[in-house]
Amino acid sequence: MIIKTGYYGGMQNNAYRNPVSVSITMPKSLKPKLPGIPALSPSNGLLYDYKGGLINEKDYVIRYCTEQKEQMENEQKSREKILQKLRTIAGDSDEVTLMCFEKDGDFCHRYIAKEWLDGKDWTDIINETVLDSVSQSRELLIAGIGSRSMKNNPAASALFRKIFNAFDSLNSDNLKIILRSGGANGADSIAEHSFSGERQIILPWKGFNGKHAGEIIYNDDKEASDLVNQMHPASGRLSQDARRFLERDVWQILGPPNQQRKKTDIIVCWIEPGRTGGTAFARNIAERFGIPVFNVAETEGLVKLRRLFKNLRNNFF
Repeated sequence: MIIKTGYYGGMQNNAYRNPVSVSITMPKSLKPKLPGIPALSPSNGLLYDYKGGLINEKDYVIRYCTEQKEQMENEQKSREKILQKLRTIAGDSDEVTLMCFEKDGDFCHRYIAKEWLDGKDWTDIINETVLDSVSQSRELLIAGIGSRSMKNNPAASALFRKIFNAFDSLNSDNLKIILRSGGANGADSIAEHSFSGERQIILPWKGFNGKHAGEIIYNDDKEASDLVNQMHPASGRLSQDARRFLERDVWQILGPPNQQRKKTDIIVCWIEPGRTGGTAFARNIAERFGIPVFNVAETEGLVKLRRLFKNLRNNFF
C-alpha cells in the first residue's frame, strides 16, 4: 500500500490518486465528497488549542499521538482496520492520498498519520519528537510527581527511587537533566532525594515541608489560576490552600513565569487506578499542553519510559 499526502487546494492542479479525507471537515465546495477516515482526524479541542496559540507544533504532535493512542484499544488492530479500509478505497491501484487543508510542506497532522500507517507506533513518534527537542537544547526537564501514599508502598518507592537514580546517571556534559517536583511527602520527596543534579522544587508557600535545595516559592499567577478554573471540576469549591497546591502544580508543568514558562519535557508520575487529586490534575494539564506522561504505576507507562530512557542513552552517550 502506497500512502501519499495532498491538500484540498491542490486538487485542481494535481492528479491525486484515490484522495481520502483525514480532516474534521471538508471544503463545502468539494463535490462529490471524499471518503473519509474520521479516526485519524485531530480532536476539536486539539485544533482549537493549536489555532489559539496555546500549544506549538511539537506539542501538537505529542498531543495528537497521545489522543490517538488513548482512543485505540489495540493499536495494531486499529492500524490494520484502517489500512483495510484504505485498500478497499485504493482498489487495484494500491495507492491512496491523505487529504487536509494545509498546503504541501506546511505543518499538518496528515504527515503524522502517514508515519503511523507506515508502521511507527504512536509511542515511537512521541519519543522521537522529545529526542529532537532535547537534541537542540541538550537539556531534559523532568517533573517527578505522585501520590503521597507512595511512602507507605515500599515496592513503589523503590521503583521511583530507581528511576530517578537512573536519570541522575544521564546527567553529563552531553545532556543536562533538571528535576522539577513539589516538595510533598511520598513521590515528590523520593524523586527529590534520588536525584543529585539541578532541582527546581516548587513549593506552595515558604517553609512548606521543611527545607529544599533549589526551592521556588509559588506566587499568585493569573494564568495558573485561570487553568485551575478551566480544568478542575470543582474549582469553585476549593479551599484557599487546595487552590494554591493546584496552581503550584501548574508551575511544575509549565514553569514559573520568571523562567519564561519553560515547559517540562516529560512527566514521570505514580497515579494509582481510579485516583484523583493533584497528581491527576497535573497529568491532565500536561496532556493538554502536549507533554508526555509516563505513569509508572501502570505497566504500559513503565515500558514506554524504559524505551525513552534507552533512546536517550543511545543518542547522547
